[in-house]
Amino acid sequence: MSSPSTVAQDLSPRALEILERLVAFDTTSRLSNLALVEWVEAYLDTHGVPHRRVPNAEGTKSNLMATIGPDIPGGVVLSGHTDVVPVDGQPWTSDPFQVTPRGGRLYGRGTCDMKGFLALALAAVPDLQATRPKKPVHLAFSYDEEVGCLGAPDMIRVIATELPRPALVVVGEPTNMEAVSGHKGITTFRVAVTGHEAHSSQTQLGLSANMIAIRLMGLLCDLAERLEREADPASPFTPRHATLTVGQINGGTVQFLVDTGATSIALPSADARRLGINYLSGQRGYTETANGKATAYKINLDSVKVGDITLYSVEAVVLEGDGLKIALLGMSFLNRTEMRRDGQTLTLTKRF
Repeated sequence: MSSPSTVAQDLSPRALEILERLVAFDTTSRLSNLALVEWVEAYLDTHGVPHRRVPNAEGTKSNLMATIGPDIPGGVVLSGHTDVVPVDGQPWTSDPFQVTPRGGRLYGRGTCDMKGFLALALAAVPDLQATRPKKPVHLAFSYDEEVGCLGAPDMIRVIATELPRPALVVVGEPTNMEAVSGHKGITTFRVAVTGHEAHSSQTQLGLSANMIAIRLMGLLCDLAERLEREADPASPFTPRHATLTVGQINGGTVQFLVDTGATSIALPSADARRLGINYLSGQRGYTETANGKATAYKINLDSVKVGDITLYSVEAVVLEGDGLKIALLGMSFLNRTEMRRDGQTLTLTKRF
């Protein structure tokens, strides 16, 4: 039987070749991963490994599953995500989508997190096929892990309902080769504090949402300190206590231009980022602007407030670049209001 070190040496050349192919696909979460999925499918086909996709609703991205070995309970799932975080604005000294050896390390976007693990799993496929394992080895590659683990839940449902129950799942996140058997989990909240505008010299006429938010954040700081004081001494985690933090604060308003010719609300990407809108997880496409073609992301806004009118679940489009200078209040909002013009004044009244 080969030793672990011998197996690693045998896999390394094959894994490096696969890694170079995987890294060359720009699978930043805002983009599709289908080109990478197609390449992996072709690779599995050459080794006679059956596979299946678990796509998103739009069909623009997909999880990929494959099984080597018998269709019985037990075995192991080797799981990893195909998407990577952006490289925008980072001082790379080499092409991030080309594996570059330097100083005994391999540089490239995703070499560790986590295309390196995918490459090793795929490199083991020929050997697994040749040895005919008594228990199954399942490959489970997901999409959009970096923006909220959006792809994995559908794939997990398929594994739970359609596959014989596996005995073990190995998620190949970079952990310095230490087995991580658990984590604290995470809960996130998006809180909106709504105020009423007034001149800063006439604060009695309005209500500052920022001032109220400051009080709320003060209470959260108190709670974070209490969690630290009351930490379980037997907790195995570092730090031992549950942690709490305020990750992002956005205060302010957006100027809109009413545009009955716009199908939906249109936001410049700068406004979307300032408001903390995760538009990169939206449906990606292109649109024509006065400055030419622009990348656009179709999203759903939780709420939009104009004056005394608040509407929920409003369709919007976020445009990247500087083609759109001001936000457009389009028909996805206006169709749900009554518009009445009186001279130079346009009055909106909520319809439903």
